[in-house]
Amino acid sequence: SWRYVERPFRRRGQQGLSRARLGVAIGGAAALLLSASVAIRTSEGAPERLPLQALRYLSAKADHLDEVGDCSGADLSQTSLPCSLGEEGKPVRVLLWGDSHARVLGGAVDRLADAVDFGGIGLVEGGCPPLVGVDRSDEPGVCLDFGERVIEYVNENDIDVVVLHARWPMYVEGRRYGFEDGTVPLNGKDGAALVHDKLGQLIEYLEVRDIDVVLIGSVPEAGFNVPDTLALATLLDRRQKTFSLDRQAVDARQRRTSIMLRDLAGRYRVPLIDPIAALCDFESCYLEKDGLSLYADEDHLSREGVALLEPLLAPLRLELEKAAWRGGLEGRK
Repeated sequence: SWRYVERPFRRRGQQGLSRARLGVAIGGAAALLLSASVAIRTSEGAPERLPLQALRYLSAKADHLDEVGDCSGADLSQTSLPCSLGEEGKPVRVLLWGDSHARVLGGAVDRLADAVDFGGIGLVEGGCPPLVGVDRSDEPGVCLDFGERVIEYVNENDIDVVVLHARWPMYVEGRRYGFEDGTVPLNGKDGAALVHDKLGQLIEYLEVRDIDVVLIGSVPEAGFNVPDTLALATLLDRRQKTFSLDRQAVDARQRRTSIMLRDLAGRYRVPLIDPIAALCDFESCYLEKDGLSLYADEDHLSREGVALLEPLLAPLRLELEKAAWRGGLEGRK
């Protein structure tokens, strides 16, 4: 599954690079990438010594995780919040709930809510699935408190639609992916069974209260820093015609997650949006498009990646329009 990443650095015989020269090249490129990343984040300019294409790839890192403001310490009863979405000043009727991957989709949900004159809110906590009664044993209390805070907000407000999105495989499998280190233990139990049960309970809880639910699956995880890797390949002049993830490896990683989400979507008859449909073909999953990285790091989409995914959110737009229609009927009674 890593042949598209490793192959550019394994063609020593064809390219005439010795092991020593390759080490020097990688070390120098890594230093340039580091300096470029800092420059892109802290100034309007960029180092002129880097090729333009490498800078285009690295620019994806600058727009990471800024689509939903932080409301972790805010009084959620206020009308204007950093995490507000949709039509300003309108009552909150759509809730985006999830981890940092949900934060990345905040801009897309904001535009959809605005299109139907809905107010919205994005409640996200990095590393925490959108579930109630679930905690991480490596960070006790954080996810448990987050889930309770969000469900309390739901109970106190007239929410029509809840959107649930997360890096589901990380919680189901209990570990990160690829070259990322670390496990993600949930309640000290089997992640797959726990997430399945708790997500089912949450959907049922919301539906009993006439709240529509939209599930969004996980984006393909690269497991390595995509902008850095693409830029490094450019610097070393090792670009391939196809730079992508192997679809079979992506499917293997998401197998249990996909089975779980399809089961729950079918059982409760809720829309399930699968990002793989927009980001993959039968053989591979895309890392770049038109010279721009689709990822901001190892697993989060860049704005370019979100733009590719956004047309797939039509079922969410439909749920919002249905809720708006129901609200119009109730207003005429």
